[in-house]
Amino acid sequence: MKHVSPAMVELYKAHVEQIDRVRQGREGTNRVYLSLLSLCFAFIIFLFRFELDRNIEDPAMLDHAVVLIALLFLGFALSVSWLLHIRAYRQLNRYKFKMLHEFEVKYLPYSPLKREWEFQGEGRNLYKYTKLSNVAAVPPVLFAILFFFVLLIYLIA
Repeated sequence: MKHVSPAMVELYKAHVEQIDRVRQGREGTNRVYLSLLSLCFAFIIFLFRFELDRNIEDPAMLDHAVVLIALLFLGFALSVSWLLHIRAYRQLNRYKFKMLHEFEVKYLPYSPLKREWEFQGEGRNLYKYTKLSNVAAVPPVLFAILFFFVLLIYLIA
């Protein structure tokens, strides 16, 4: 059985805590993007509603159209940015867990991450393991599609 020094245990705890902080940061980032995109979409709905009540010949309609198109582009750009953030967090977590796993194998008598990975079918069985980053990518993809098609329909109409 391996002897584990108290300093190594503290180092392990610090690394696990750092991984949790990354998770908290990811959750905060998701909340910010969801709030911004929801607000953007609410403004777009307001402008559409306002446009429906106005005369098309009104010169102010051009201003509303410009703002509406800008908001649609902004919403699409924010959705893409959110996807890029999710990708960056996925990469960061991949390396942090790889380092933690190496630490467990080298310095600890038992490797809970390795055992957990075995229980999850080592990522080969979709029913046992689904990448959280793939699930987290669904809302920004849906927002991007929504903004893109609304913009397309608006420009065609």
